[in-house]
Amino acid sequence: MRIRNWSIAVALVCACCAGPVSADEASHRELVKKLIIVMDVREDLESSLEMMKKGQMQRMEKLAASTGRSPAETRFLGKKVIDLVSAEMSWEKLEDDCVDAYMEAFPEESIGGIIAFFESEAGKKFSEGTPLVRAGMMRITQARMRILGPQIQALAETVRTLEANP
Repeated sequence: MRIRNWSIAVALVCACCAGPVSADEASHRELVKKLIIVMDVREDLESSLEMMKKGQMQRMEKLAASTGRSPAETRFLGKKVIDLVSAEMSWEKLEDDCVDAYMEAFPEESIGGIIAFFESEAGKKFSEGTPLVRAGMMRITQARMRILGPQIQALAETVRTLEANP
């Protein structure tokens, strides 16, 4: 009897505590959704996907040239890859995970200030400039990788030689 009463008491405490926790989570989630809107997260994701699509098609064209595949076959394969990635990386599939990631990164009490910043003139300028900075950094890293490419290939060749002649 005592155990049963104790179990009921624990169940009641858990039930009472569960309501406010989920309400807090719901309000946190709604704030994060607003944050995602003012930060243009969806637009940034879609822009990144477009850049990835263009890069994928360029890589497929280079692959066609180096493998002797026809341009039509390469375009077909490239489109299939892009379609697969686009379907899996759509906003509809990523939104909940994105909200969860922002909820983990930013406590509810700090989100209001972040939203206020992104709604300010400085925040709007920051949002406008971020894609330009990202594109610039992408160009810089690609240029550096082109410089490193021959060095990496030489190292790979050295490793193959060492493996062939133990």
